[in-house]
This record gives sequence, structure tokens and C-alpha cells, in this order.
Amino acid sequence: MTPTDTEYTEFVGILDKSQGDLLRGLARAVLPAVQALTLGDVHEQRLFDMEKITVNDIAKYPKGSLAFLGLINEAV
Repeated sequence: MTPTDTEYTEFVGILDKSQGDLLRGLARAVLPAVQALTLGDVHEQRLFDMEKITVNDIAKYPKGSLAFLGLINEAV
């Protein structure tokens, strides 16, 4: 089933109101790594600081945690 333009617009509005700030914050945090991958600017020796965050570190934070977002932003 494909949503109509109206349904999609409503969905995006709900998503923006409920999780927009979190999603924008995460997007800003991962932007350097995504740009490097898409622009082909990843050197074999380059390691992004956020790659040093372990799964155990991530699991300590609930979804939407501002503390986790801060951790990612510090790592970038």
C-alpha cells in the first residue's frame, strides 16, 4: 500500500512533532561519517570517534536520550 501525498504529509508532521528534534540531532551527529562514505573521502587509516562507541555504551541509554545524543555529538 502506497500512502497518498496527504497521508505522507500527515505522517511526516506527526513524526516531526513526536521525534523531530531527536532525529535532527542524530542526523547532525552522523553527518560527517555519512558524507565521507558518500563522497568517497574515507581513508583506510581514518577512524571516526563515534566508531569507538561500543554497543554496551549505546545500550545504556533509552530511545530519545539527550545524554546519548550528547555522547554522539561529543564523539564527532
